[in-house]
Amino acid sequence: MPDSPYPESVSEWSKETIEALEQSNHEENQHIEYKHHLQYPDNGNEKSKSEWRSNLEREFTAFANAGGGVIVFGINDDVQPAPFERPNMETGRIVSQLVHKTTPPVKTEVGAEIEYGEGGKRIILPVRVFEATRKPVATADAAYYVRSNEGKHTMTRQLLESLYVERDRRQQAIRKLELEIDRFNSVFEKQIEDRKRDEAPHPFHAFNIEGLKDALRENTHLYAQDLDEEIQSVFDAIGELELYERRYKREIRGEFNDPYRDSVEDFNRDTESTFRQYFSDLNQELEKLSEAAGI
Repeated sequence: MPDSPYPESVSEWSKETIEALEQSNHEENQHIEYKHHLQYPDNGNEKSKSEWRSNLEREFTAFANAGGGVIVFGINDDVQPAPFERPNMETGRIVSQLVHKTTPPVKTEVGAEIEYGEGGKRIILPVRVFEATRKPVATADAAYYVRSNEGKHTMTRQLLESLYVERDRRQQAIRKLELEIDRFNSVFEKQIEDRKRDEAPHPFHAFNIEGLKDALRENTHLYAQDLDEEIQSVFDAIGELELYERRYKREIRGEFNDPYRDSVEDFNRDTESTFRQYFSDLNQELEKLSEAAGI
């Protein structure tokens, strides 16, 4: 959220953050929603408990189906703080209960309870709703909403269809990446870990590096999941490996010789050791990416 007046991580919110929102009269918009209550208010509520809960669930799914956002509990629509009594139940558990019937489950980050008012008995609670990686997200009653401007709106049929098409594309891209990583791991185990250090020629051709790069490029949505560092590390490891392979082929063709090598056996041993290290580095980066992406 560019030029946001509040921290992106709700764990960094404080009383000063709430005061800044109030003083600037920061109204609800595409990225922020204010709610008075975290739990169903029994006194004077025109809606039933199920209606109130369903409406709140729609707010969560609407943000998840858009670009994500923050729901601040304990602030009125007019941006006036309205802290609520600290609940007996853990606030994180309450939020989990609000979204546990959404499909797929909405991912949230529950911020620290911000004491507001005298005595510390009343709090304000910011909750981040992350953009869904698998859209569309449905409510418990199989309805679809999306955040637009300052409110939630029912998804159009065209948008719903386009999200399903994109979901299928992402699933196919992830599956392709899974297959390429599995293939790399299989070849790595057979050709690198079980290989004698002085064998020649080196089995670089056994690895489908181009297929791996293509699979990574097709998974552009992973960049939106804050995995750009992991992906870039994989590409960097591939680049180092390919650079050394080009040098290896030039030396094989006799374009230059390393004066520090005394024999073919030395050449094979040194080359094997270097290749082994580069492939091991790439293997480690792929493991990190797989773990971070849940592949």
